[in-house]
Amino acid sequence: MPRATRSSQAAGVRAIVEPIASFYALLSTFPYLPASDILTPPAAGWPQADIVNFRKLGKTDLVVEVLKHLPYIRTDGNRGWRLGYDDTKPITYVKVPGTTTEEGTGGCKLAELEDGVNHAVLWDSGLEPHGQKLDAHVVPLTNGWQYGAWLLLDTEAGTITDFSLLGGISSSIRCPQSDRDAGLVWKHFPSKPIKEFFKDWEEKYTSLEWIPIQDKNGRESGEIFSQKKVGAASEDLAEIQRIFIDYGWGSTDFRKEECRKALSEWHKARGQRIVAEHDRLVRANRSPSPPDPLDELSD
Repeated sequence: MPRATRSSQAAGVRAIVEPIASFYALLSTFPYLPASDILTPPAAGWPQADIVNFRKLGKTDLVVEVLKHLPYIRTDGNRGWRLGYDDTKPITYVKVPGTTTEEGTGGCKLAELEDGVNHAVLWDSGLEPHGQKLDAHVVPLTNGWQYGAWLLLDTEAGTITDFSLLGGISSSIRCPQSDRDAGLVWKHFPSKPIKEFFKDWEEKYTSLEWIPIQDKNGRESGEIFSQKKVGAASEDLAEIQRIFIDYGWGSTDFRKEECRKALSEWHKARGQRIVAEHDRLVRANRSPSPPDPLDELSD
């Protein structure tokens, strides 16, 4: 490849990778995802063993080059980190040393696959949305199952498509039956330039419109709170926002670990309130016991 072409491709890869890396770095500033769970590639990219696995996806050389330089969020073990929505998990295309296929990373699954797999194998492995046939230059950054978001990276157009099989705006998408039958519904979802897409997501996080909360028991998982999730009448989001602000969110003096502990206590108290309210409603709606017919016979 001529030097000018290599330089141009490298610039294109950087333009794709940098907004994603910036977003992941932002997530690590929350009392949620530890920076140690973000896997950063060496300067030259991920090693040859991973590149061999990338090629099993049947994607273009540009996709492989992008995957070679992307950072990844760990999903092995009991990790359950979410991105944007509760049903949306990052795909880790590299194999984390010491992990097994059963631990669920995309890299482990790729290592077990044969070369030249078809769409059905990728569907079964959770590496493409089920029933959808992605182009060779398009690769998912996340697994959205049925109701979450599959963030589809188009390396040629430089865009992200926020696709969902059954959630999000899926019910309002107008798509010819021929494209539905061909597994091309994803092409009818709106897309945005990569930089713009992740800037929008970063603003939702920094403004505390979306707030990632770690599991109340400190496990390597959590959930994403938003007003849409908790309901318009709920005070939950406002309470969480106050905790963040009380501990200095948005300033250089943000006390992340203290905030994490306060959120854990809030989360536990919220769970207790929910249980107490459920018990109260059960008692309030409990019907009186029907009369025992034997009582009448005994009179």
